Amino acid sequence: MMENIWSLGFYTPYESLFDNSIFGFSLSYESVPLTSDTWHSAILMWQIDYYALNGDSALLFDINLGYQLAWNYFGLGIYGGGGIGWEVNGYIPNPFSGTSFAWKWAVGTRIILNVLSLRAELSYLNKSGYMIGMYIGFPIY
Repeated sequence: MMENIWSLGFYTPYESLFDNSIFGFSLSYESVPLTSDTWHSAILMWQIDYYALNGDSALLFDINLGYQLAWNYFGLGIYGGGGIGWEVNGYIPNPFSGTSFAWKWAVGTRIILNVLSLRAELSYLNKSGYMIGMYIGFPIY
């Protein structure tokens, strides 16, 4: 029985999808329906984001909440949330060296296809503007 999903994601700027000076990576832990006969449930996601921002970097910790409609692990969900963290000069996010506050908000959708989770997300990061994120996840039994 699938109870948890670990997902990896990639972010790119909304205005310039192929700009390689700004990008992000993400690792998230997602909840799923607890039994195979559950046709709806709440979505809870814990997430860590890392952004490379034109020579700077940002590290954020997020919480997303939403709602999943599903039949036996096939279904569509929507969610929203946000995160807080810090930005630093350089590519290593050291919180004790010249930091500034960073935040983001996000809205997204998730499709569960039996043992595969696919997510698409639109987020706004105060250090870089609008970003598009794509995720793929697999369950932990």
